[in-house]
Amino acid sequence: MRSFLGKTIAGLATSLFALGALGTAQAMEVGVAWQGKSGMAKRVLAGFEEGMKEVGGGANLEVRPELSDRAALDQAISDFEASKGAMVILRSNGAKALGARPPAIPAFVGGTNHPGHLGVVSNLDAPEGNISGVTYFIEYTVRLESFASILPEVSSLHLIVEEGHPGSQVDIDGTMAACSALGLTCSHSTVKGREAILADVSAHKDVSAIVIGNQAGLYDEHMADVLSAAGETPVVSYAASAVKNGALTALSANDHELGRMLAIQVVEVLSQGKSVSEVPIGFDQEPRILVNMSTLSSLGIELAPEIFESAQLIE
Repeated sequence: MRSFLGKTIAGLATSLFALGALGTAQAMEVGVAWQGKSGMAKRVLAGFEEGMKEVGGGANLEVRPELSDRAALDQAISDFEASKGAMVILRSNGAKALGARPPAIPAFVGGTNHPGHLGVVSNLDAPEGNISGVTYFIEYTVRLESFASILPEVSSLHLIVEEGHPGSQVDIDGTMAACSALGLTCSHSTVKGREAILADVSAHKDVSAIVIGNQAGLYDEHMADVLSAAGETPVVSYAASAVKNGALTALSANDHELGRMLAIQVVEVLSQGKSVSEVPIGFDQEPRILVNMSTLSSLGIELAPEIFESAQLIE
């Protein structure tokens, strides 16, 4: 059921040790940047920095976080092309920026939705355009089945995504295809801003569960209000942070480990001499179920023993 590509998280320790043993003839120069505020980007960066300390020897990182707009991101990319051996560009908007202007140096994406669905690369096994990297993408049938493991009677879902976010259409297309495959009745809305979100939640409380897309603008500041508007209708999400803010459950990739995987990819290219096309797009092959126990209790739901044992429980 889980047909993910790339390196397994279980093999990271072995890979890191092997790469670290190689050493580097000279310090690697790597630029890192992303546009806008993003907790996910920060988590990926933390894993990347940790991995680079283990395998990158004397790597020099220049980090430009939370750039104000696309122009600032494009400038960072140009600056990195002129001064670095490789760059890491985070978030879906960053991946699309790279796809719009193939980079002159090896470039790696992270904290992004599916690079193929975003139009950044077409071959995940041998990515073209001097771009590789990692993605938090998880097959949508697997995501919906994880919701059903918590809500066995689920028969209908309503997805809410953020207007203008580059990953929103990926969420819509993947969700609707998975709903069709699993025989679920599903609908979706694209919204922007607190009032629109709450109005949409209030209008769709007749479904088995409301699904919040993986766009921070939907859950970073509004989750308490979303839960209040939903009432007794469970609210689930594609984002781990939404669960920490009160959503019932999510199936989520481990951003920190994906960052460590990025470090391996960068060193493979800069130190081992691999071409970018020899480095497949990496996925988290062991995503984890998160469950908010307070929300679970308030909804009167009881976890199956196997879920209780394997899930990450948020108190």
